[in-house]
Amino acid sequence: MNEEIYSERIIQCSAVQDLTRLFSLVELAEMTRAGILQSWLVENFSEEVAEILSPEEIISWNDDELKLSLCELLEIDIAELSDYDAQAIERAINKRQLKEIYGGDGTIVTNQRELIDALNNGDLIIYLVGGVFQIPLNKGGVTYYGRENALVEIPNRRDVDFDAAEISLNDLQIFLRNNITVKYANSTNLIFLRGDKIALDDGVKKIDVYKLLRGRVHLRRPKNFRNAPKICAELLPVKFFSTKRITISTGKRST
Repeated sequence: MNEEIYSERIIQCSAVQDLTRLFSLVELAEMTRAGILQSWLVENFSEEVAEILSPEEIISWNDDELKLSLCELLEIDIAELSDYDAQAIERAINKRQLKEIYGGDGTIVTNQRELIDALNNGDLIIYLVGGVFQIPLNKGGVTYYGRENALVEIPNRRDVDFDAAEISLNDLQIFLRNNITVKYANSTNLIFLRGDKIALDDGVKKIDVYKLLRGRVHLRRPKNFRNAPKICAELLPVKFFSTKRITISTGKRST
């Protein structure tokens, strides 16, 4: 971004309509990050709007959220945006709706890229909404909540200790790719999946298994799963289900 060029161009604007005519939404967002737009707003439009877009306010906003706020505050016609910007606005609106549903105490992410961004920002309460995620163990002290059938994939070949990393997982489905032990004493309401076997912790109800299977048809396929009892036995107290019959097995070492 060339701040000097933006500063020279914005001088040509005397009204908000000039801004939206001379600058794309991406450029307006860049000028907002640089503080150029706020200075223009104070002199030509609204000091109140400039305060809403102050660096202290927008520092925690991602690019999509900033673009949506610019459209609202400057009354930009979304129908006239490029496809790229229109998609950004749609994502921001969806994210805002999700936050209204699940509360504003944490960060909502819908894919792995957003998760990494949230962790890099230092967010400690994260809602995983839909999709498939991998949890970095090197980012500790984080509490995760699953929503809308979110799935956490653990591709590790070695045992995983979420407790040591002070990571709490809640209301999530955990897909294990390998025969490993998972430590998760600080977590609740987890469903573990591997091959055609499911293991539930004590907080999960049987009816949740039926909800789980919707959209997870590939987990129904029979596989060679001779080590399944060992995996299940090494987890915290669980009950074992088969995805084919959804019936509880007998004993701790199901076959």
